[in-house]
Amino acid sequence: MEVGFLFARGNARTPALLVESSFLAFSEYILSKRVEIAIVPDMNKAERRTEKAKLYWFAPPTKKKGMPRKAENMASCAFGCADIDESTPNAAAALMPVLERYSMLMYHTASSTLANPRIRLMYEHSRLVKPDERRAIGIAVETMLMQEAGFTLESIKGEKARWVKDDDYLVFDRSVYGAQSYLYCPHAGAESNLYQGEVIDVDLLPLPVAEPQSEKPARNKTTSKSNEEDFTDFDLIDEYVIADLRSALWHPEMLKLACDNKGWSDNGYRLASLKETEQEDEARQLFIDWSVTAQDAYPEEDLHEVAVSKWDNYLHASTTSYRSIFGEAQKLGWKNPGALRLKAQGIGEMAASTRGELLAEHYRRIRLKSEDSEMVYHYTGQVWEYVPDTALNRQMAKMFTENSATYSPRAISSAIGAMKLQIPIMGEASRYLIGFANGVYDLEAQAFREHSPEDWITNHNGVEFTNPLPGENFKDHAPNFYKWLSQSAGDNAQYMERIKAALFMVLANRYDWQLFLEITGLGGTGKSVFTGIATLLAGSHNAASGSVKDLDTARERDSFVGKSLITLPDQERYAGSGAGLKAITGGDSVKVDPKHIRPYETVIQAVIMATNNEPMHFTERQGGIARRRVIFPFNNQVKESEQDPQLLNKVKSELPVIVRCLLVDFTEQERAKRLLHEQRQSPEALRVKNTSDPLYGFCSYLKELIDAAGMYMGVNKPPFFPHTHLYHAYISYMEAHGHKNLLNLTRFGAQLPEILKEANVSLQKVKTRVGYQYNVVLTADAKEWIDGEEIDNDNLSIVD
Repeated sequence: MEVGFLFARGNARTPALLVESSFLAFSEYILSKRVEIAIVPDMNKAERRTEKAKLYWFAPPTKKKGMPRKAENMASCAFGCADIDESTPNAAAALMPVLERYSMLMYHTASSTLANPRIRLMYEHSRLVKPDERRAIGIAVETMLMQEAGFTLESIKGEKARWVKDDDYLVFDRSVYGAQSYLYCPHAGAESNLYQGEVIDVDLLPLPVAEPQSEKPARNKTTSKSNEEDFTDFDLIDEYVIADLRSALWHPEMLKLACDNKGWSDNGYRLASLKETEQEDEARQLFIDWSVTAQDAYPEEDLHEVAVSKWDNYLHASTTSYRSIFGEAQKLGWKNPGALRLKAQGIGEMAASTRGELLAEHYRRIRLKSEDSEMVYHYTGQVWEYVPDTALNRQMAKMFTENSATYSPRAISSAIGAMKLQIPIMGEASRYLIGFANGVYDLEAQAFREHSPEDWITNHNGVEFTNPLPGENFKDHAPNFYKWLSQSAGDNAQYMERIKAALFMVLANRYDWQLFLEITGLGGTGKSVFTGIATLLAGSHNAASGSVKDLDTARERDSFVGKSLITLPDQERYAGSGAGLKAITGGDSVKVDPKHIRPYETVIQAVIMATNNEPMHFTERQGGIARRRVIFPFNNQVKESEQDPQLLNKVKSELPVIVRCLLVDFTEQERAKRLLHEQRQSPEALRVKNTSDPLYGFCSYLKELIDAAGMYMGVNKPPFFPHTHLYHAYISYMEAHGHKNLLNLTRFGAQLPEILKEANVSLQKVKTRVGYQYNVVLTADAKEWIDGEEIDNDNLSIVD
């Protein structure tokens, strides 16, 4: 699996987005970036910070190149990290044999000593992990490693988890499990080991263990004040303060204050009240991260550097308090998670239904997909995102752990089951909405607006929508896309329109048109670019890849749930009924059987797009596949010397233009649908079927008559009269072309009308004295393969 990651040195606003071919190559790259630094025990914080700034650092990837390292910009990640901030020598030694079992990079930090080894870990995931999964999976991996090494969780203080084994201990810093958290590369001379064991299966990790019961010191209760600007009682600072401040500052209305100089400065002074406390470093980073969210409003400035300078040189603790941030955020609609924690303090004694209510309150906006489904979704502020049961399990376990309560797997599952009985059902998404990163485009109203939970959309394409430029068009404003389009279509304007119609179907997710796309042709004709552009329009996170056979299998269908595009790339020769393909494109409910989860049925709402060098052969002849199958032959090979391996990347940069132009071209959506129907019935599509399916090939030699005065059917016994009898002509065609597996007479008679219907021929028959006569005859081209001499139709001696 390829590994994408951010890489930079110092306070880079937009770090480089790099990709290595494997975890091993990624690890070797990190190890190759060692630099000389010197950190000694008597250094102050500023001096340490100056030395660390010399180091390179890496982080999970962003969705696109050039994006700031902000939580909302982060993409799924192929690796995880851990930071052992403190340990005894024996504890570190006990952990090493466990690390050797996994695909993992281990190295010591610049502050590591023999007496206090400080270690960083970087390990390979079995799949890409979403940003909102990173923390739960990071804690779960930590738990697995510690349990395998024989350690027990002793305490959790803030982000520091202390594990003990006899007199030895290790302390993990859990702040590195954040969506955008970064780690420094090793310094020159750092001890390191690269282990090539098994990949950690992130879907089979243990639940986090509960923190042991302990007596906590009572807190002084203070009457809250309406104006807390002069609040300075730092004894009330708890382990949640930084997380709560982040939650408050990232409320949409509070983010707007980051763009306002006074609001930015005011909240900076409020955060500075945490200087000279244990939370100082985290508060500093929080201020920097929050400041950078306003970067788009100040494109000429590096807000990372501005925030660093402001914090280090100008902000200081005064009469104002960080608690004022909570007060202001609540006035603007933020819900304080502290209220939920207060409710959860007695979680160990609660009934399952009450625990379920707490879990639902944690997610706030949470729904079941449908009445007969157990799939849970929660609203992210952009889309309704699927929450798998594994994530619900971990979150429920975390709530027990945070309140020092013990639990059992049964307690977890019963609470989740109770929650599913309580939460409302999702509404139906409008078929006229296209989800973008910054809002939705309403095809019916032909207008763009902000996201709303009542839209019920479950994905967006990741594109930032902006209004089109005057006179914007493909040829002038998306030249790379236009080059591919015209080249693939052989400069055929009508064919170009139909290709664009297919891309619009993907963009608008019109799975309800009950069509699927098959792109077929030789290599080097632009098929893979077609699939790549479709994936960009749907959003790579909304696309899944598989095979036609995967669509038939309940276990394999699990990877397609919740996706808006299913690609079937580089299909090997397929011959079958296409039952799964027909069911999904027909909008039928299909069975899904995920690993470790009870099977269920759902409707997979995705457009399906197959690419192959050799067309698929379907044995289904009742019209179910034929009505849905839209074939796009790609026959214009590009010379190898003229092929551009970077074409798709160039097209990617033109994506906003492509989206806007498609919306303009297909303001009337039905036009796109009509174009696809035209392509389905086009001569070039029929030619593909003729060459790949013998029955289609045979029917291509039949022409329609006004009356049923043409050929007879015939029987399956000699003598044969191929000039005048359809079944005899079919046998001759099959023998002449070397085809085996002839249809018997009954199946031939049943399937022939459906095949001819696709060529706009309605097969008719009349009864005569010598059997049924049909309204079709052989074309003159049939002489290429037919045997024998023609006979007089009025002197027939064979009876059907």
